[in-house]
Amino acid sequence: MNVPEIVPPDEALDLSIALTAPVATGQYQGYWVLRNANNDPIEVAPEPLGALWVQIQVQGALSSRTEFDLTTNYCSAQWQSNAGDLACPGESDSPDGSVILQDNPRLESRNENEPALWVRPGEGKNGWITGEYPPFRIRNDDHFISEVGCLRNSPQCELRFELNYRTADGNIENLDSWYETEDGETMEINLDLSDLAGETVQFILSVTDKGKFKDANGFWFMPHIHNSYGQYDQVISWRQEGGVNDSCYDVKIYLTGRQSAEARARSCGRGAQDTGSTKLSKSELNKVLDWIDTFNSYEYEVDTPTSGTTVKEKIVFQGEGDQEAHLNDIRTMQEFMQDLYNSIIF
Repeated sequence: MNVPEIVPPDEALDLSIALTAPVATGQYQGYWVLRNANNDPIEVAPEPLGALWVQIQVQGALSSRTEFDLTTNYCSAQWQSNAGDLACPGESDSPDGSVILQDNPRLESRNENEPALWVRPGEGKNGWITGEYPPFRIRNDDHFISEVGCLRNSPQCELRFELNYRTADGNIENLDSWYETEDGETMEINLDLSDLAGETVQFILSVTDKGKFKDANGFWFMPHIHNSYGQYDQVISWRQEGGVNDSCYDVKIYLTGRQSAEARARSCGRGAQDTGSTKLSKSELNKVLDWIDTFNSYEYEVDTPTSGTTVKEKIVFQGEGDQEAHLNDIRTMQEFMQDLYNSIIF
């Protein structure tokens, strides 16, 4: 791009260029060179780069293990109204509209000690406000849960609430909508998102004013994504049998809560019995969760000849990702499970 005007020495000029982030996650750095009218490069301090540069971190889509809170993460969303982009948090008296977190909201039906998003559409006929959240990867049994209505003392409050989402190709789809007035009643929401499992979307909270602007005080009470997945669900099973001693043992990993997992070892030969268990460390848990998010489910069996006999090994993995685990990935999981078994019995 051409510098739009002459810039004298010691003067400043802001340049703006729109960039599109790469699809793949990771850290990226791009370099820009200034050139004069003869197309000769102009060095930019400080050295050694001699260039302008930009650095970004592309993050993968968010996902919920058991819950993702849209309430406390509300400023991660891009908020807009019919007046344009909005700051987060906003100002309660702005004619452009606003979104503000209230810790103890006064709902039309009751007082609450849990948080809600106070949303005000922009001023004007059919004024509106939307908040578009970062990309989110939906799992089986994900549910959108919230409650909507008007805040107390908003007698001419008439609002249409909508939950929309933007698809990966940019289309906006509607999940549901609700019409609310200040009548002492609110609307509880529990939407099963399982039909979208495996898709990465951007949730959009939307409110449109159908009444008087001064009373357009709506709320989303504790909007969040809840998932029952992870409560004592077996995610990896590893078994080894045979060899010189014709032994048989296995170890299984269970997700036992929002941020916890347990490995349980067992002797699976004659007179099978449990041999112990251990809680996964934070690093071990993060490794397992990363596998679940990355790879799809598989079963793998292999027979290894050794000392005139055969060792049979089997691993069963329950994943939710969209990548196929390669042999190196499977071997890494096998070694991980073997180490877990050894840490339990020794």
